[in-house]
Amino acid sequence: MGGHNHVGVTGGHSYLGTAALDFNLAWRDREAIPAYWEALKLDPDFALAWLELGMSYGNVGKPDSALFAYREAKKRSNRLVGPSRIILDASFAEMSGDLAGALRAYDHLLE
Repeated sequence: MGGHNHVGVTGGHSYLGTAALDFNLAWRDREAIPAYWEALKLDPDFALAWLELGMSYGNVGKPDSALFAYREAKKRSNRLVGPSRIILDASFAEMSGDLAGALRAYDHLLE
């Protein structure tokens, strides 16, 4: 669930955030999770890290943790750029069981 989308990454995020994204890109979600937490210790408002953490938790079958991370990302969605906000909406809806909402968000992404 969730998938791996890395849009909206802006310069200047920490090495740990970059390392976590590298693990995530390699589908190494179990290794990415602690790296995201380390990045979030340095910047708790790193919205993209919250989003990607949610995706990683979803991919390892931890929906409650994924929803927690998505909610934290939503609180900081003003710090997401480009289609990352739509991906957050789609991922949250999908993990919440709102498949119609997820499809609407993904359709919006493709427009």
